[in-house]
Amino acid sequence: MCEVNSYCSVVDFVLYIMNNYITQCGGNTVGGVGCSMAEGPSAMKAAIEKSHEMGKDLVEAIKKKRKYPEQDVVHEA
Repeated sequence: MCEVNSYCSVVDFVLYIMNNYITQCGGNTVGGVGCSMAEGPSAMKAAIEKSHEMGKDLVEAIKKKRKYPEQDVVHEA
């Protein structure tokens, strides 16, 4: 994932901001997926496929009550 002081794509930067906001508000994130329309139809297809896989991971995270220690640190601050 993109960090504020490193090079990243615009999509990665937006995902970073959104995930950071969710974490700061007390939520947990399992990652992110996106694409730029400028990348073309194949990028959109790949992003859709990745989103389906991430959805399955999200379901598993909820079922197993998966812990995210690095995010818990932020919640406790």
